[in-house]
Formats: sequence, C-alpha cells, structure tokens
Amino acid sequence: MTDRGTRVRWTTAALVAPTAAALFAGTTAWASGHQPGTATTAKPAPVPSATTDPAVAELQAAVARNTAQVAALRASVAKLKAQAAAIAKGTPVRSTTRSSSSRSTSSSRSTSSSGSSSSRTIVSKPAPAPATQTSTGASGAR
Repeated sequence: MTDRGTRVRWTTAALVAPTAAALFAGTTAWASGHQPGTATTAKPAPVPSATTDPAVAELQAAVARNTAQVAALRASVAKLKAQAAAIAKGTPVRSTTRSSSSRSTSSSRSTSSSGSSSSRTIVSKPAPAPATQTSTGASGAR
C-alpha cells in the first residue's frame, strides 16, 4: 500500500517542480528587463481648498522665512569658505561683514532682522613659524 502513495507523490513532484522552475525563470527574466516604478503614473497634486487653516498658513509663511534665511546663511558660508581658501593661499582678502542687530522669538515663530554695517578688513600673510632648535643643550650634546 505504501508503494502507491510514494508513486503519487513522485508523480506530483515530477509535474510541479518543472512548472515552478519555469515560473521562477520567467518572472526573473521579466524582472531583469523592467525597471521598477516606470509603469506607475504620477497623480496630480491635490488642489488646496479655499478654506485653509490659519495655522497651516502661518506654518507655510514660517517655512518660507526660514528657507530664505537658510539660503542667506549658505551664501555667507560659501563666501567665508572662499575667504578661508584665499587666506590659506596667502593672498590678501578684503571682506565685508554683516552683523545681526536684533532677534526676536515667540513661541510659534522666529523672525530675525539684520542691519548691515560694513567694515573692511585686510588680512596679510601669516607670520612665519618660529625656527625649531635641534638641541636644547641640556643633555650635554652639541
């Protein structure tokens, strides 16, 4: 009796295994030929409603202010990096600096206003390094 059960299992395995292998090979070949996400279409952005929450509008204004502030800071950093590179090369640098005159913060938003005062600074080459001594003479060696 066990002989019939074994024969049924081997017959089923002999039919299912090549089918599974063919399915796996076909899906692998298809996946290698198609880039993921190319068949999807972009949905249009939802249109904001006419009744906007005042908190959302305030947050959007704060984001716009902070984005402008970050852009100004990035420009300042780029200018300072250029000045540092010029100083490292030994060329004199003329710069203008801006100082922040007042900053006020509240619990929901932060604003800053900067007054501009310009000053010119001329940076000369750094002083040469002091000469190093080969022996202090403390050990008696000359």
